[in-house]
Amino acid sequence: MHKISVKDFPHLDFGDIRRDERFVTIINNISSQPGASIPKQNKSWYDTKATYEFLKNMDVSLEELKKTMMMYGAKKVTDEMTVLIAHDISNISYNDLEAAGLGYLDNKEGRGILCYSSIAATTEGLPLSLLYQHTWTRPLEELGKSNKRKQLAFEDKESYRWYEGMSEVNELLGNGIHKIHIAEREADVYGLFFHAYELNTDLLIRARHNRTLSNGSHL
Repeated sequence: MHKISVKDFPHLDFGDIRRDERFVTIINNISSQPGASIPKQNKSWYDTKATYEFLKNMDVSLEELKKTMMMYGAKKVTDEMTVLIAHDISNISYNDLEAAGLGYLDNKEGRGILCYSSIAATTEGLPLSLLYQHTWTRPLEELGKSNKRKQLAFEDKESYRWYEGMSEVNELLGNGIHKIHIAEREADVYGLFFHAYELNTDLLIRARHNRTLSNGSHL
């Protein structure tokens, strides 16, 4: 497997070259052993400790991590005229783990984090890179209050994440690349179609509703 280096991240800047190098080492370790624990991914106790120190360092912000990842991803698609961008929301479940900060998931019994991801691929289906990712939790006190969400503005609903993710990708790649956003039925939201049109951008969304058209027939 090809190992990445600091040179692969032209916008990488965590304020210290040692942090930058540690970040790249962590990415390579995860890529080579994606299912392993941090101690198993590292060859020595020194590297294990350095990884933990990096992850808890207050100078390493989530926003900087996201920016670094997005710029790396954009670099991978610069030679493409048209890209497919697959969007999806995943449940990161911690089952019954009692940990602060976890929210409820789709099954309402599990606890964990929701993760929105946008992955670019060629028109032949070859994956290129992760372009955007965002995580959040559903507050436990809102469990069972789904009916009230219908009264919220589009910007305040969880479904707004689809528009937010597609907009971030559009801005990242610019108008020069033809972007075809692909998503499952969860993204079949009127607010998304109403807001998401941008130059050189198309949506391919699996329909959830058989909508009535202007001539009286159905979609």
